[in-house]
Amino acid sequence: MNWRVKTYQIGSEAAVREEILHTCDRAQVGEILIFPEYAAYTADESERTLDALIKKAQEKRVTIVTTLNLATSLLPRSKPNHRYNALTLITPQGELHVPAAKTTPQSFEMVQYSTRFPKINVTPYDSIRRVTLIQGDETKTCVFSVCSDLYVLLFGGSDYNDLQADIGIFPGNFGRGAERAARRVIERLRTAGVFTETIFCNPMQLTKKPDQLPIVLPATDYNSQTTPAVPLTDAERIKLFRENVLLYVDETVEHFVSMADLTPMHNGRFTIPMSLIDVSPTLEYDDTPINLNP
Repeated sequence: MNWRVKTYQIGSEAAVREEILHTCDRAQVGEILIFPEYAAYTADESERTLDALIKKAQEKRVTIVTTLNLATSLLPRSKPNHRYNALTLITPQGELHVPAAKTTPQSFEMVQYSTRFPKINVTPYDSIRRVTLIQGDETKTCVFSVCSDLYVLLFGGSDYNDLQADIGIFPGNFGRGAERAARRVIERLRTAGVFTETIFCNPMQLTKKPDQLPIVLPATDYNSQTTPAVPLTDAERIKLFRENVLLYVDETVEHFVSMADLTPMHNGRFTIPMSLIDVSPTLEYDDTPINLNP
């Protein structure tokens, strides 16, 4: 399949939207453009961005993948009047698919702790879903795992021990350091044979001062597994948790920057709010093909 893994510079939602649209303008017909999590994160800007991306996908005849803050019946088993950090896939025909959503939103995604911070207010989704993608003569099974949902792939329950898909796609918005943890977990899932191919993307930040550290570091990773799988043991899952995950009390992380203060710790950790420590989404399989042909 014609994957193209992209990033964007963090900034205002309008600026991110324009950068993504410019990236799409440079794309070739039939490309599948994978962008990081949250092309927009507030409700109003997500609707504006969705409209713009649908038009651009049709115009350029490309597939666009990111996440947006959406309330939509297109997300299977979504709750009425609830918004989700929704995996947003737009085909070259401008068809919108919402096959998945984030199961482990950060505390500040679920609750607006102060009017000084953006109102996101999304609900944790209750499922990880394997879907089917078609392009040309290729058919691939795919799991979209949004940012910290890597936690669920490690500890979602016994059903996940048998999960396999051709490709895992990981749109992230990890704070600096957490992208290292994400890479470590993704690599081990791939070498375990959970996925044959993996795609991981993360946004970037251009700092204003030479000595200023960015709060995010870019990723545009595509990898495939060419050696025999080495199964992932329960002991390894625990080790991966201890080395790559950081739990925090929800109320102590009121916004993205305070989360990013935690992620560089101990060689990089991705964060999970304590309220979701026992999250156990169901695992679903959908064989209805999503057509990505231009």
